[in-house]
Amino acid sequence: MIIQIGFDVYGFDQNAKEDQESIEKASQLCKNFLLIIYLFLFILSFLVNSFVEEEIKNGIPPERIVSKD
Repeated sequence: MIIQIGFDVYGFDQNAKEDQESIEKASQLCKNFLLIIYLFLFILSFLVNSFVEEEIKNGIPPERIVSKD
């Protein structure tokens, strides 16, 4: 799947035409993408914390639980 995020630049002076529709679409796509990343990281954090809590309940000392970056 290809998602195009971009807009046309017609010029660099103040009177240049703007591709307002494409600018707004690109902005919304970027916001949606960032929201998806945020939700993914939130869920991943929840899963890791759940795993650590489960290991502690199973008797593993917290200082023995290592996270590899």
